[in-house]
Amino acid sequence: MIPAGGVVKIPGAEQLYGPQIVTPRSYSVSINNGTNDGYIHWEFGAIQGSATQLWVLDRANWEALPPKHPAIRVSERNYAGHSISIWRFPENDGQLEGHDAAFATQHSINYFVSIHGHTHDDGDIAMLLAILAQAD
Repeated sequence: MIPAGGVVKIPGAEQLYGPQIVTPRSYSVSINNGTNDGYIHWEFGAIQGSATQLWVLDRANWEALPPKHPAIRVSERNYAGHSISIWRFPENDGQLEGHDAAFATQHSINYFVSIHGHTHDDGDIAMLLAILAQAD
């Protein structure tokens, strides 16, 4: 399951998709970075441990200039037995700027999915539920 438009493929282009952070306990993958007509930027990742340890929530890692405003929780929803939190990231955080992101925990692993923008929460949740179903 991926957002409409798919994955941009530009020969010789760098940084359009791939791992952002990979450690023994966590990973984050970014797809369609930058501005690519007809394609939308999205990310997903996970960490073994607390969601607050995910680098996307750690303002110290953001490339933004100060002041760095925190992401804020905009809703908490329950779907298929999963508690899903929706977080909104500020417009200037350097990584998930302009994104909402869906977070959920399963088997002590915290997962997230984020499609660029503030109007794709249902898509974030659908993709996250698909990941959780595979992780079960």
